Amino acid sequence: MDANILQSFGVLILAVGVIAGVMVLIKKITAQRLEAKTTINLNVISKITLQPKNHLFVVKVAEKLLVLGVTDNNINILTELDPDDSIVSQVANPKTQATAAAAILNKVAAAPKRADNTTTNLSFMNFVKSAIGK
Repeated sequence: MDANILQSFGVLILAVGVIAGVMVLIKKITAQRLEAKTTINLNVISKITLQPKNHLFVVKVAEKLLVLGVTDNNINILTELDPDDSIVSQVANPKTQATAAAAILNKVAAAPKRADNTTTNLSFMNFVKSAIGK
C-alpha cells in the first residue's frame, strides 16, 4: 500500500515538473519573439488626468517629446516639446503638473501651422481649458 502511494506521488511530481519546464520554455520563446517585434523606442514621461476618461500624456518617441491628448475614442498630437524646456521637468513632478498643463496649453495655442497648411486640432484643447478652468 505504501509503495503505491509513493509511486503515485513520484509520478505526480514528475508530471508537475514536466509541465513547469514546458511553461518556462514557452515563456522564453514568446519573450524572444516579442523583443524581435518591438523596435519602437517609446517611453511615457508623464500622464496628467483631466477627467476620468481624458488625459494628457507626455511621451518620448525616439528623440522627440510629444504632448498627446487622449480620450476613449481619440488620440491627438497636441504639440512637440523641446527636450531642454522647463515644462518637461514640471510635468514629471506631480506638485507642478497643473502649472505644466497650463504651460502646455499655451504652447499648443501658440503653435504655428503645420507644413500641410492645417492647424493643430484644438477641439481637445478647448476641452482641456474648460477642465482646468482657464
